[in-house]
Amino acid sequence: MTMKKANIRILCLLIGAALLCTAAAVLCVKLIPPKLQKEQQYRHAVSLAEDGQVREALEEFKALNGYKDSREKAEAILLRNGTVALWDVFGKYEMDNDLSNGKETLTWKMLKREKDKVLLVSWNAIDYQPFNTSEKEVTWESSSLRKWLNGPFFREAFSPYEQKMILETQTSADPNPNYSTSEGNDTKDRVFLLSAKEYEEFFVQRDPDSGQFLMDSGVCPVTRYAMGKGLSGAAAEWMDIPVGGGIYWLRTSGMNLQTAAVSSPGGENTYSGNLATAYAGVRPAIWVSIEP
Repeated sequence: MTMKKANIRILCLLIGAALLCTAAAVLCVKLIPPKLQKEQQYRHAVSLAEDGQVREALEEFKALNGYKDSREKAEAILLRNGTVALWDVFGKYEMDNDLSNGKETLTWKMLKREKDKVLLVSWNAIDYQPFNTSEKEVTWESSSLRKWLNGPFFREAFSPYEQKMILETQTSADPNPNYSTSEGNDTKDRVFLLSAKEYEEFFVQRDPDSGQFLMDSGVCPVTRYAMGKGLSGAAAEWMDIPVGGGIYWLRTSGMNLQTAAVSSPGGENTYSGNLATAYAGVRPAIWVSIEP
């Protein structure tokens, strides 16, 4: 046998051995029960999180699709990472207006972080409702929308685990910046609407010297579910900036106690408000605990 033929034979043997090893590895993977594969993936995700590989761990936990406490661990990673401003795994609500496929996950924007808690507001206007269902003087304290947010919405949109993370906090009866309407009393809420004062703080830019209005960034996209109920505005996906978003309620009274303030569709907001029995978008806010 010549040297050349010997080398070819050795090369063929090596290639054959490599193919056998690959086939064996594939067969082993196929023979691993799905539950065991999930468990291995879960342990790998935990290991990544412990090693500080936050983004990689997050992707692994989300891919596990609810296996064990993977959903809760994904939420914890997002909530404890102060550099992340959006959450897409906290709570569920009808979003795409297709009731046959179940609820979709809610998306949130972080407005503020204070030590062991964060203030979140929904990325979208998620529903279309009146501020109050009856024609009478009303404040946030006595509104039907407050009762709905802290009752049916809270129970149906958040899992028991998530409900424990949402803090009951004192919601201040901030005055209307342009009208001397009575605001009622401070309340204790788990879910609430932003006040006109908070809307100014987080979304309105003014000249630091003159106080002149410069820009309002409070516009938000509308879910297809809210659009289906009658709310007009742009339906934008994820990080797209909406051209025209829906008007949504604030918890501050308007020019009188038959009205409630709303967001501005563009230009400076006067906070004169809409009739409380009229319909507008609902953009809930929550304080969430990020304690270890």
